[in-house]
Amino acid sequence: MTKKIINRKKEHLKIVHNQDINFKETSTGFENYSFIHNALPEIDIEDVNIQTTFLGYKLQSPLMISSMSGGEQEGADLNKDLAIAANRSKIALALGSIRPALESREAIKSYAVARENAPDIPIIANIGATQLVKDFNSSKLLKLLKDIRVDAISIHLNPLQEALQPEGEPHFKGVSRAIEILKETLPYPVIVKEVGFGFSTDVIRRLQKIGVQWIDIAGAGGTSWSRIEHLRTENKISQAVAEQFFEWGRPTTESIVQAVQVKRMNI
Repeated sequence: MTKKIINRKKEHLKIVHNQDINFKETSTGFENYSFIHNALPEIDIEDVNIQTTFLGYKLQSPLMISSMSGGEQEGADLNKDLAIAANRSKIALALGSIRPALESREAIKSYAVARENAPDIPIIANIGATQLVKDFNSSKLLKLLKDIRVDAISIHLNPLQEALQPEGEPHFKGVSRAIEILKETLPYPVIVKEVGFGFSTDVIRRLQKIGVQWIDIAGAGGTSWSRIEHLRTENKISQAVAEQFFEWGRPTTESIVQAVQVKRMNI
C-alpha cells in the first residue's frame, strides 16, 4: 500500500509541475473586494505591523504555506525547500499527508526534514479524514507527531477528490465522530481543512458542534484537484466525470464570508 501511495504522490508532483491544473472560470473572488481607503490613518507608515501570533509563534505575517507533499524523495526535497523559505519569512508551514509515514517508518524523514530546517515557525502535520475511520491507531499517530516535531495536526476533507481519484477511498461515513474522538484524544490543536473546494456555513457549524475551533478554508479558484485526477486516470468514463467538476467548489472569498458568520471559529 505504501508504495502505491508514494507513487501517487510522485504523480501529483509531476502533474502540478508540468501541467496547467488551475481553475479556468472560477476564481478565488478576491478581485471582487477592495480595501476601504483611509484618508486619515493616524499612523506613520513605519509603524504599520501585520505580525501575528499562531500556535505560540510570532509570525511576520498571517500567511501559511498549506499542505503540499511528503513520503518520497521529491516530497522530502520540497518540504526542505519550503521549510527554509517559511522559516526565513517567518510564516507557518503545513506538511502534506503523513499517511506514508504511518505505514512505513522509512517515510518519516521526508517530514522530519521540515523541523530540521525550520526551528522558529509553527509546523502542522496533515492526515486525510478517511484514514481516521479505517483501522486507525491514535497511539501510532501520536508517536509520529512527536517524531516529526509538529505543533498541530490538520485533517483534510476531500470527498470529491477521493471520488474522482482512480484509487480513491470515498468512505466518509463516521468522519464527524472520528474527528471528535481525535480532538479529545490528541494533545495537539486540531485544524480541519479542505483541499480546494471550500466550506459552507452548514459544514462549519457542524464542525464547531463537535469541538473544532480551527479551519483552513482552501476554497476554489486556485489548484483544481478535479483536473489533477482527470490527468491521472486513463479511464474515459472517469475522465468525463472529472471534467464535470473542473469548476466545482465554493470560491475562497465566499467560504470566508460563510465562515465569519460562525462565531468563535478561527479561520
